[in-house]
Amino acid sequence: MLGLPLAWLIIQSQKLNPAYTLILAIGISALAGYLSFWAYFLTPVFGILFSTGLIVLAIGYAIFLYRKRALTGLLASKDVYFPLLLMLAVGLGYLAVLYGINTGDQPDQLAQLRFFDGTFPPDNVLPKILADRLYNGEDPRPLLGDWQSSDRPPLQAGIFLLQRPTAELTNLRGGLHYQIIGTIAQCSWVAAVWALCRTIKLAARPIAIIMAFCIFSGFFFFHSLFVWPKLLAAALVVFACAVLLTAVYEDRPPTTIEAGLAAGVTALGMLAHGGVVFTVPAIALMLVRPKTFPGIRQIIVGFAVLLVFLAPWSAYQKLYEPPANHLVKWHLAGVIDAADKRSSWEAIVDAYRNAGVAQILHNKRTNVTELVGNPPDQSNTNYGRRSREYFYVFRGLGILNVGWLVYLWLLLKRPAAFKDFTHRIGTILGVILVSLLFWIGVMFGPAATTIHLGSYATMILLFASLAALVTPLPRLLIYALLAFQIVRFIIDWVVLTAVSSDTILMVVPNTWLFGLAILSTVATTYLLYGLSHESQLHPAFLPIKTNLDSYLHQHHAQDDSEQGSTIEKPE
Repeated sequence: MLGLPLAWLIIQSQKLNPAYTLILAIGISALAGYLSFWAYFLTPVFGILFSTGLIVLAIGYAIFLYRKRALTGLLASKDVYFPLLLMLAVGLGYLAVLYGINTGDQPDQLAQLRFFDGTFPPDNVLPKILADRLYNGEDPRPLLGDWQSSDRPPLQAGIFLLQRPTAELTNLRGGLHYQIIGTIAQCSWVAAVWALCRTIKLAARPIAIIMAFCIFSGFFFFHSLFVWPKLLAAALVVFACAVLLTAVYEDRPPTTIEAGLAAGVTALGMLAHGGVVFTVPAIALMLVRPKTFPGIRQIIVGFAVLLVFLAPWSAYQKLYEPPANHLVKWHLAGVIDAADKRSSWEAIVDAYRNAGVAQILHNKRTNVTELVGNPPDQSNTNYGRRSREYFYVFRGLGILNVGWLVYLWLLLKRPAAFKDFTHRIGTILGVILVSLLFWIGVMFGPAATTIHLGSYATMILLFASLAALVTPLPRLLIYALLAFQIVRFIIDWVVLTAVSSDTILMVVPNTWLFGLAILSTVATTYLLYGLSHESQLHPAFLPIKTNLDSYLHQHHAQDDSEQGSTIEKPE
């Protein structure tokens, strides 16, 4: 993790929430990847020197901090080691399931063959194609068929390029190396959910339950493996939401560092995938209150950071490979033809003028109903359930929709023990509602609000908040709901998934990877169990633990009891 030592120093010096350490480190690494993209764009030689030098510098800096014993508190802090170990266990488990059967000749395209019928577009490999072109000194224009290199933001391509020199050392095939790097990047959602839960000030057991519901869900599982960078983008934007939620919960404007940090990770999220744009306005709107509205300085800093990050890519799109508005016109104006020469605004105005009021109302109505989805042509087979989980928002949430009933009960009964909890979750649900309404309104339609066309940041917020709302229920009921989801997940996404294509017949399990999947599941369960019981992990997980208490006290690290509030149901 290139950015971890630097993130720790920033957290300590700026007195930010220690729960932000890992996701901030991911943001710093993402920024390094973005810079790497531009280095390779100039020339492959400069790119290789840049990425290799940065990796060596990061390793050297980490060794320096280790010798100074400055890494002791970093690696022993629960806000670092728990999400980091969980992210590792989850990523390994997901990959072991993916490659638990014959990988075929295209390991980076296995996800769509493994779980669906192989007819998916190549969205997951577009960043790899762009990275390969730049690494080999080739012109990336056009990228693949009608796809331009400017159609999709470059962050994941840059992250892959940053690690690309290590592929020669590991002797991994390019596709496999890319899949591993891509899955690590998508599993950033673990760190983002951790930061969000700690911002809400949840206790240990509810966080463990929330993580379990997320880990054993088709949404996070599939999109951690089908590595278009939507989960990476979502994780960064959810981090921005968590930073600004701190100010909202404390009824104050965000500080300058909070404004700059939120703007920076939001920009990086948009540079990973533009779909998060449907959530960003909703996050910004929660600050539009007298007590939380940012000052002039914070607004200027926020916009300046956004401009610095986004302007180079905008110039690439407009000057190097224009027009790069194909997807905008497709989703917001219904114009599929990539050869259309109109500007985005002209296409949108023409589309609404030509549609008429009746058609527009029909489109928006179907955008609403598509959130639930009830296609009559999909049977109740495991494949049909996977498809519905992939396409439709509320079906993707599955058993967690129980959380809506719990929230209604909290609003009606207003139990005093849950007053603060209801307020905090209600703020997030408000962001989600505004995000969904904005998405429904701007998508031209009809029925254009399927999950893969929206913001995965909204989905992460939905999963985390609804899972949090389940935690006040009686424990036996919680575990029954979780067990139901896990069983359904294993049946639909792990056991009954093998499909065939012209080039691959996936029927033979890999014994070693099957064992790794079990081991990773055991490790994940152990981590969640340890957190839920607020017990220390086995010392084998923490080789650097000397003088922890004195170190944390010296650096003013916050104790768990200060970070978490008890939302447990009173006995």
